[in-house]
Amino acid sequence: MKKYTEEHHASDIRAHIRNFGKLILAIKESDLNHQNLLDILNAKYVKLIIDAIERVAEKDPQTGLYRAPSTARSLGTELKKLCKLLQMEYVKSDNKEKQKQMKNLLLVFDSEFHVTVNKIDTETQKINNRKKNCAAKNRGYCRIQEIFGRSNYILHT
Repeated sequence: MKKYTEEHHASDIRAHIRNFGKLILAIKESDLNHQNLLDILNAKYVKLIIDAIERVAEKDPQTGLYRAPSTARSLGTELKKLCKLLQMEYVKSDNKEKQKQMKNLLLVFDSEFHVTVNKIDTETQKINNRKKNCAAKNRGYCRIQEIFGRSNYILHT
């Protein structure tokens, strides 16, 4: 996790903590055996983590796209940062078992996350950008038509 020093970063910190809270709640909904984030930071729970990320990002089962694609990507990024931070702390405390566990989790999560979440996130953002561009073009076209209509009215009256 980043160290935030400037005051305007407080909203970033709150957003990350809020997203982690949503992730933990999504994990608790699907599996009551895990009560905190450290319980699931293991390579065997990668599928559970990705499913929880998809619920937080509100993946549409029909279209397969996210309603909040940036949330999915940022959760993945922050989880990777958290795993690297924990791995570093386990190196400092000479806990070889936990260190290996974090290394394995990063390896599996990196490949699985890229295949499942990042591709859907990228596709969702492309579609959303196309919709925005189309809407902006239509607004501009409508505005031009409105101007021409007014100028024709003024000229012919």
